[in-house]
Amino acid sequence: AHQEHAQYIDVAMVDVLLSMQLTGLSNLFAHGQAPGLVGNRHPVSTPFDTYQARDGQVVIAIASEKLFPTFL
Repeated sequence: AHQEHAQYIDVAMVDVLLSMQLTGLSNLFAHGQAPGLVGNRHPVSTPFDTYQARDGQVVIAIASEKLFPTFL
């Protein structure tokens, strides 16, 4: 018999927003440089962006050097 279980996740929105600003806030506090617009790219990791392909767009998000060989 298949049973479904409801799940509820309660997360404070400010916690999520703050965690997403780690790089920008680090630059602000360390260098006094306010974060700017980055679009879909990541301010530190690369390749991490939306790229144009022949048949549309593809998102590539490689967050560490260790993962890059697997991507290739």
